[in-house]
Amino acid sequence: MIDFVTFDAQKELESAVERYESLTGETLYPGDEHYMFLAQLMMPLAAIAGKINETANQNLLKNSTGTVLDEYGKENDTERIAAQAASVTMKFSNSSSLGFDVTIPAGTRVTPDGLLIFVLDSDAVIPAGETSALGVATAEKAGAAYNEFLPGQINSLIDPVEYVGCVVNVTASAGGSDEENDDSYRERIRLSREAISTAGSKESYEYWAKTASADLADVKAVKTSAGVVTIYLLMENAEQPSQNIMDAVFAACTPQKRRPLTDQVLVTGAETVPYSIALTYYISKSRSTEEAGIKSAVDKAVSNFISLQKRQLGGNLNPDGLRDALYAAGAYRVDLTAPEFMALSDWQVAVTEEPPSVIYGGLL
Repeated sequence: MIDFVTFDAQKELESAVERYESLTGETLYPGDEHYMFLAQLMMPLAAIAGKINETANQNLLKNSTGTVLDEYGKENDTERIAAQAASVTMKFSNSSSLGFDVTIPAGTRVTPDGLLIFVLDSDAVIPAGETSALGVATAEKAGAAYNEFLPGQINSLIDPVEYVGCVVNVTASAGGSDEENDDSYRERIRLSREAISTAGSKESYEYWAKTASADLADVKAVKTSAGVVTIYLLMENAEQPSQNIMDAVFAACTPQKRRPLTDQVLVTGAETVPYSIALTYYISKSRSTEEAGIKSAVDKAVSNFISLQKRQLGGNLNPDGLRDALYAAGAYRVDLTAPEFMALSDWQVAVTEEPPSVIYGGLL
């Protein structure tokens, strides 16, 4: 952040004391009540200076947050992506076929745990002579918490339906996302200046792709052959994008006003490049009383390194970054055998293929 207002409490106090002594002809000592009064004023003055700096920095895109960032986005015709509700295909069954249709009405609620609820979008009908029917249900609330319930896990019927004895999801729930966070939104606002291009610039494709979902961790547009642009998608936690996400990105990037007529646009998931982590670290004997805290900080540094790699396409997998983080966490010596330095292409993401091997070697 930029210091628009600098405030040194000690210097300001000395200046205030000098002015007081000049005006009154008295000498102020630290124990004097007037000196103590002036000293007490420094704290609220420092807080005011801090608020001025915080407010001024909110006027800069790189530092703005929350509602201020929302207003910044509106000025650039870029709205924050709202949270999306997950959906899932449910199967409703009765124990035996009947001689009449059984209707499961829209609004029927199902749940995996009694807390998260999915609501049937439209009527599902079990035809006479059959024992089951399929219907799509949507999460009662938007958010990523409703994702990834595997087939069979959503199996409780909240609203009883006559003749229906069993309900179960036949697809994994997907498509839910939380409201776009400040970091992702700020990057899209920065890229929005490229959105006016109709020349198919790299940044323009990436901007429009990111408008498709708040769950996109990174996007790269790459010219893969003459007239062909492939848009690579990286989801949160380096998961593969669903077909719905890829369709949404394709729809966002292919209108005539957003791409040259000669461009063929393809959308696919990022290529995963596996790597491993293997290291032994030691702590200085002089910091033996901090041993537990340093061990915890080292584990966190490794976890943060792994997470960072999963959130970016391309660049380099640099073991020196991990080594620096371990030293910052308090390690005294680090014997790092993996990973090795690796340059990644724009469409690649580095993902650990197995849990990291982090061995504490003891005190040195």
